[in-house]
Amino acid sequence: MNRRKDDFPEVMADIPRMIKELADGVGLQGPGVPVERFDELLTRVDEAIQDLDTQSLDEEAYLWLLTRLGYFAGEFLARRHQGHWMLQTDPDADFFLRYVVSGFEGPLGANTTVDPMHLAENILRLPTGRSLLNEIERLGSGSP
Repeated sequence: MNRRKDDFPEVMADIPRMIKELADGVGLQGPGVPVERFDELLTRVDEAIQDLDTQSLDEEAYLWLLTRLGYFAGEFLARRHQGHWMLQTDPDADFFLRYVVSGFEGPLGANTTVDPMHLAENILRLPTGRSLLNEIERLGSGSP
């Protein structure tokens, strides 16, 4: 647990780079991806993964996409719904010792916790026609 706590600041500092790499990968160029362009990035990412044959990706490519997709989804939810990243330290909680987003305002509610990597993995495991956009909208509406 101490290592995960110690790594937390470094992981959080790395999120902008990961999101920038994802943006570059879907053709959204620029020096960075400001918050104002997160909706555009969500649309581009959604289009890029919708019909992607994830079964054909080698392990390195799959993990590259999974990691960046997870960080982007988490950061998108945190910013859109005023949540925050944290390390889940409750051993009885889902996603124990995982970096999660929680403390949301609005329909998501303060007690909702989202594991962005779990979310990204579930989306990438769906058959073609998958939609990150639909999943984020579903979560944002407070639907289970």
